[in-house]
Amino acid sequence: MILRLLFRAIRSRTILLSALVLMAPAMACRDAVIPGGDWIDDRGKVVSASEGGIIRYGNSWYMWGMDRSKDNSTFEALVLYKSKDLVHWTFVKQILKKTSDPLLDNGVVVERAKLLQSPATGKWVIWMHYEGHNAYNQCEVAYATADSIDGDFVFKDHYRPLGIPSRDINIYQENGKAYILATTSMDNSTINIFTLDSTYTRIVQNIFTGNASDNFNCEGHALVKSGDTYYWLMSWCTWWYFNDNHYYTSKSLTGSWT
Repeated sequence: MILRLLFRAIRSRTILLSALVLMAPAMACRDAVIPGGDWIDDRGKVVSASEGGIIRYGNSWYMWGMDRSKDNSTFEALVLYKSKDLVHWTFVKQILKKTSDPLLDNGVVVERAKLLQSPATGKWVIWMHYEGHNAYNQCEVAYATADSIDGDFVFKDHYRPLGIPSRDINIYQENGKAYILATTSMDNSTINIFTLDSTYTRIVQNIFTGNASDNFNCEGHALVKSGDTYYWLMSWCTWWYFNDNHYYTSKSLTGSWT
């Protein structure tokens, strides 16, 4: 009887050890970013930060984005995460949510939220594509502000920039100045670059317009600068379906893009 119990104890420990060995690679995957895989936050939940971005502030990285965890097309919240190494992400909070303002509630469509800080005021600003309840005919931008990156953002206003319809947007900052890149026609065939004032809360000028005759038929913008050259990346208009992106280059934001 004693030998039988001893055998069972050894066998149980062997099974447990084998299970831990088999689990080790899976557990190790939690310490790496797997292309095409889920990112898991400190709560064990899948990171939901659609259409957002990552910014370095202080000694941490912050990632923000739309909460699409309910497979929702309407606005639920803008979520903020924090990391020291770009791999392990801690859920911070919902910095803007549908209950923040009546203009964000009851099935409103909000997309492409972008976060930046004004050096002039120190305040944080979120710019976003705003459609309200009339998607996709309202074609506006909207913004919200807060005193800190992890503060409760206050929804401020929504409108068409300089009276021009606006859909997909992104933000570009350089030398203390900020710009909004926007698809600015109902059929996505025109794009514009708008300048913001020093507070980053007011659109003041349109400095570039491109159109479909130059293949500017796009959505999903991004702008980077390397050396003395600007690279404007964009996606063809295929909704959520994959396509081969394209890009243009220029020596000036107001110049000729090729």
